[in-house]
Amino acid sequence: MTDPTNIIDTRERAAVLAHAMLRLAPNPAPQGWQSTSQPMLGALLYAASPVQAGHGIGWVNDTVAALASDKGDAARTAGISDAAMARVLSRLDGLHDRQRATIIKTLRDAVNPWLAVG
Repeated sequence: MTDPTNIIDTRERAAVLAHAMLRLAPNPAPQGWQSTSQPMLGALLYAASPVQAGHGIGWVNDTVAALASDKGDAARTAGISDAAMARVLSRLDGLHDRQRATIIKTLRDAVNPWLAVG
């Protein structure tokens, strides 16, 4: 198996992959949290793709961990300068701690199964 970010060449493909990863997670979050988290995961996957920085799925995991510990500007924490992707990640900013934690857990649960392949 290969790093799933390697197949991303458009934002749309990143969104489709995010959708699939969230639904195929071993313990998927409830549908509402998946829907809320999907644009954020798509933005991170696209940022990690060969079209952007090419960092891969490991970078996505590291970034999700950084987002969990840094409650400041999510786009800055992720190192994302693309305005559209930054707006998507900024949805984390200002959330209550429990909401933010649930989204981070949802993202982690979707990414973790892919770490062994990266």
